[in-house]
Amino acid sequence: MCGIRSTFASEKEIVCVISPQTTLRKGEQRKGDCNMETKFYKCPVCGNVIVKAVDSGMTPMCCGKTMLELKPNVLEEKTESHMPVAEITSEDTVLSNCDPFYLYHCGRRYHTKVLVGNKPHPMNKEHKICFVYYETENGGQIRYLKAGMPAEVCFYSTDKPKAIYSYCNIHGLWKVNLFD
Repeated sequence: MCGIRSTFASEKEIVCVISPQTTLRKGEQRKGDCNMETKFYKCPVCGNVIVKAVDSGMTPMCCGKTMLELKPNVLEEKTESHMPVAEITSEDTVLSNCDPFYLYHCGRRYHTKVLVGNKPHPMNKEHKICFVYYETENGGQIRYLKAGMPAEVCFYSTDKPKAIYSYCNIHGLWKVNLFD
């Protein structure tokens, strides 16, 4: 099956899919493959931030511009006020400030409480953590934060956690790898 897809306003690309076993050139990826690597993009015009769930090989666009891929800051020391700090517990432990309903009614295995930074991050309109993303072996979850809320969230999952990301509206994306 062949078709023409516009990649940018001034350029077109012919896309042919022969079969799932199609031979690809070195470094190429079949269009629409489920890429389990989490990627974040930001619009250079309006500031929208997106999580890319399936990588079709195309860079997302917003406001008529190509979105910029955000590369997370990763620090070894945990003293940075943007670095997510995770507390992961077993099935039978309930963390304070987490909703026990999910623990007992959803049969979850991993319960993770995330605080952004060892010291409280500012949470006002001008400077705040916008979201925390919990990446697991089979996907991920996102929690949005608002001004005035504490910079902490809880996640419940049957999948083993891989990494936690936090996004500050001023200082960008931060990541901590789990179980390395």
